[in-house]
Amino acid sequence: MTADSGSRRLLYKIAKAYYDDGLTQQQIGARLGLSRIKVSRLLRTAREEKVVQISLAPPQESNTQMEHRLEEAYGLKEAIVVTCSGNDTATVVRELGPVA
Repeated sequence: MTADSGSRRLLYKIAKAYYDDGLTQQQIGARLGLSRIKVSRLLRTAREEKVVQISLAPPQESNTQMEHRLEEAYGLKEAIVVTCSGNDTATVVRELGPVA
């Protein structure tokens, strides 16, 4: 389905309500007089028509690359590299604690 400008406005309105405003598909349907299934289909169309573009922000890339290199070099099952905001012992302990 290629959306015309009126349809694209509806796709945008539904996508904004769902992704930005946090409304459920049921709530959107009730507001717009649509079934939940119709809202679900329109959300899928919004993704297909690039009205909605989802991007994921991976964890700090430099850390994940370094973790992978450490795992490969030393045969580790898992390495976790933590960037600390300071060099003093208290800061290092505070920032390493949650991942230890």
